[in-house]
This record gives sequence, C-alpha cells and structure tokens, in this order.
Amino acid sequence: MCVLRVSSNRDSFTAFLATTRLPVDQSHVKGDVKSKRKGTTYGDFGFSCLVSEREWIDASGQIEDAVHFLQVHSAELRTLTSEYQIDDIRLDFPFESRLSEQVLAQFDSLSPRLVRMCAEYGMGIEISH
Repeated sequence: MCVLRVSSNRDSFTAFLATTRLPVDQSHVKGDVKSKRKGTTYGDFGFSCLVSEREWIDASGQIEDAVHFLQVHSAELRTLTSEYQIDDIRLDFPFESRLSEQVLAQFDSLSPRLVRMCAEYGMGIEISH
C-alpha cells in the first residue's frame, strides 16, 4: 500500500487538486483539525495519493506499481513540482517486517529505475516496517 505524500508550508494545493487526475486519497489545508481528541491542527498544506494497493508483504509489486504511477502521472508531477513550493514529497512504502528469532536480517532493495524517477521530481523514498 504505497502512498505519495506531499506538503508545503507556504503553498495551498487547492487549485491543483481541483483539476488533477492524481488519485488523491486525503488533503488538508493549514489550520484544519488534525486530531479533535488532542486538539491539534495541521501546520502545513498537504495531500496524499494511493500509489499501490498491494499488500505490505509484496514489496516488489508496490515498487512496480510506483514506477507505473510515476510514468502515468509524469506531466502532473512536473507541474506540481515546478509550480508549487514543496517542502516534502515522498513515496512511502510499507514493507512487512520478516524479522524473527529465525530471521535476523531483512534486505529490501529499490530498483535503480524507481530511484531515478523519484530523483527527477526531487521525491524522497520512505520505507515503513
């Protein structure tokens, strides 16, 4: 379940989100309530998009979906990164931990193609275990 996360301290994405074909899952503006229980609000503008619906155990499938996502949405990502002051843009890959008493190390790799494509947009990569 890979997700694209984008945030800015200065620019609202409202106009972009009104016309984009990106599969936006969630968005917020500065000051929106983040947690009613804690009484916190967002200190930035942001949105997220679902990039892959594959299970956490399917790292290679998530990576394949992310490459496809970046290809399909390249024009919109170029517009986004050139017209907005983005403070953080990243792909968040949740990979299932395989560590146990029998498995003492886990190695997951990202394809050079994915890394190259992310670099083109100044996009970071986060791996959540």
